[in-house]
Amino acid sequence: MCYRNPHEYFQKKEISKFSFVFANLTKELALGVAYREFNDTLRSSPYFQEHGKFSKSDRNFYYVPEGDKIEIIGVSDSAQALGRQVFFSFIDECNFAKSGVKDINKAKASMKALYDTINARISGTFRIGGEVYGKLVTGSSKNTDSDFLSSHIENQLNSGNTHLYLVDEPQWKILPKSMFSDDRFYFTVGDNVKIEIIDEKNKKAVIEEICERQVYIKRPKLANISQIIFVVSSKDPKPDLLMLDKQIAFAEFIGVKIVIVLNKTDLDKKHEFENIKQTYENIGYKVILTNAKSGEGINELKIELKNNINAFSGNSGVRKININKFNF
Repeated sequence: MCYRNPHEYFQKKEISKFSFVFANLTKELALGVAYREFNDTLRSSPYFQEHGKFSKSDRNFYYVPEGDKIEIIGVSDSAQALGRQVFFSFIDECNFAKSGVKDINKAKASMKALYDTINARISGTFRIGGEVYGKLVTGSSKNTDSDFLSSHIENQLNSGNTHLYLVDEPQWKILPKSMFSDDRFYFTVGDNVKIEIIDEKNKKAVIEEICERQVYIKRPKLANISQIIFVVSSKDPKPDLLMLDKQIAFAEFIGVKIVIVLNKTDLDKKHEFENIKQTYENIGYKVILTNAKSGEGINELKIELKNNINAFSGNSGVRKININKFNF
C-alpha cells in the first residue's frame, strides 16, 4: 500500500477510497487505544509524513492521507462497514456483548454480523489470483472457553482464511502458587532484576530478585536512570523556567546528569531562546536547540543520550513525543 499505486495494482477506479477499519463495542472504544497507536505509528514514519498530514490536535490526532484515497475510521456496527473497500481491519473485544444489548443471542448475532461484513469486504475486494491481500485481525479477552465468536472464527481459520489473525487469550491467567515466593516486592521502570526461566520455548520467566537501585524516584516511579532530558518549549506554550529550575534542583539532589532541550525553536521568531540557552550554559548545563518537525538538533541530542539510561521530562505541549519519534 505504501510503495505501489494500490488503485492500479488492485484494478480499482481512481475515485475508490480504501478503508482501514477499527471496530469495537462502541465507536468511542473503536477510536481508542488501537486506533491511536496505529495513527501514532504513522506519525513516526517519514513516508506517511510526506504522503499525508495529521490533525492539529495533540490529544485527538488522526492521519489524513494525501489525495483522499484512504480513510482510517472506527465502527461499532456492521452497517457502518457496508459499501466500504476495506483493506485492513482490527476488531477488538470481539467476544463481548454489544453495549446496550441484553439479549445474548442478539448480541452474538450483532458481533457475528460485524465480523462477517468486514471479512466479506476484505476478501471480496482485495483478492488477486485467489490470494487475499487485505488483512483482518481480531482481538479478544475471553471470559470462558466457549465465548461468542471463538468457534466461528476458528472455523474461518480452519477453512484456510490466511488473511485472518486471531489474538485470543483468557482474561485472567492464574499461575500455580508453587511458582512464586511468599515475599512481596515492588518493581518499577528501570529496575534491574534476576529472573528464572520457566519456559524457554515460549519465553516465559519469573522475577526472583530486584537488584539494588542506584537511583530511585518516587513520582513518577523510575529507577537507575543516569540522565534526565528536560524538554522546554521555546514558544507555545511559554517556557516555564521556574518549573525547569525546580526540576534541575531535584536532578542535582539525586545525582543524575542534566540536559536541557529547547524545542519548537521555529516558532520563536524573536529568538528569545538564545537568551535562555546562554543563561543555562553559563552555569554549566548542556543546552540543545531542537525542532522536532525538521529534525534540527536531533543528532546532537542522540550523542548526549548515548551510553546513558535516560528519562524525558517536560510540560504538556512541549512535544516530547515528537522528539521521541526519531527512534532513540
